[in-house]
Amino acid sequence: MLSDHKTDGYAKLSEQTFSRYARIVNPVLRTFAIEHTAMTVSFMTMIALRRNLDFESARIAALLHDAGKFDLNEGSARHAAAGALRAEELLSESGCFSQSQIDSICEAIRLHSSKDQIDSPLAEALKDADVLASWAVHPDDPLSQVRQKRLEKTCAELNIPLQTPSAKK
Repeated sequence: MLSDHKTDGYAKLSEQTFSRYARIVNPVLRTFAIEHTAMTVSFMTMIALRRNLDFESARIAALLHDAGKFDLNEGSARHAAAGALRAEELLSESGCFSQSQIDSICEAIRLHSSKDQIDSPLAEALKDADVLASWAVHPDDPLSQVRQKRLEKTCAELNIPLQTPSAKK
């Protein structure tokens, strides 16, 4: 098993995050929090490898990207900004990350809801992983034009067929 500073930080935060989400009282929200977060981390892993991004920062950003929604119960309009503040708190408390890593991760989280603008490579990867994870859970849900473009681009990049279950019928 890998045992370096960064891996320990991810493992620690992952355990803490999924433990908090497992205590969400509403069963529908609890399931969504766990599944969406796990899928976002998985897709982010693939995107980070493909785009040669800092692997640990990418996975941490995906892990904590909806902390504003699930830890702080913020609505859609504020969850990204609130989540960035929560992530900064968690990352600082862990003692496992440099200030530049914390700043980069928190910036990506703060910007991840702005799907219509272009930001840092890490923020862009998080936006794409978030869209892909949402689509994977609800492939027949209609998407905005911006999200549809992101989905198509990312699926092409990762060689994922963009065919919904209803399109197969």
